[in-house]
Amino acid sequence: MGASQYQVNWENDWSALFADQDVAFWDVPASGERGKVLEVFKTSFDPKSPMIDFGCGNGSQLVELAQQRSSVIGLDISAVAIESAIQMPDESELAMSAFYLLMQAS
Repeated sequence: MGASQYQVNWENDWSALFADQDVAFWDVPASGERGKVLEVFKTSFDPKSPMIDFGCGNGSQLVELAQQRSSVIGLDISAVAIESAIQMPDESELAMSAFYLLMQAS
């Protein structure tokens, strides 16, 4: 079972980002449109229900979701991104439930 070109591209992008010690453009404070989306989550979904982030990347947005949810799960196709998410300092003092690597079946 080999990696798809899509998966290879994401692995390369995350590897380059971390090698350059750069920040992904979506890793910004929860303000503006992202803040509005988080507010919708807060008011529209039962906080006891788990939240699943498909394409969680390095998990930075799950930290904010974990402050509103009893359980969060991150899924991503990039092993590099998932490894970063697992090693991320838990600034929220709330444990992430789980991070999983999605593998494409060939």
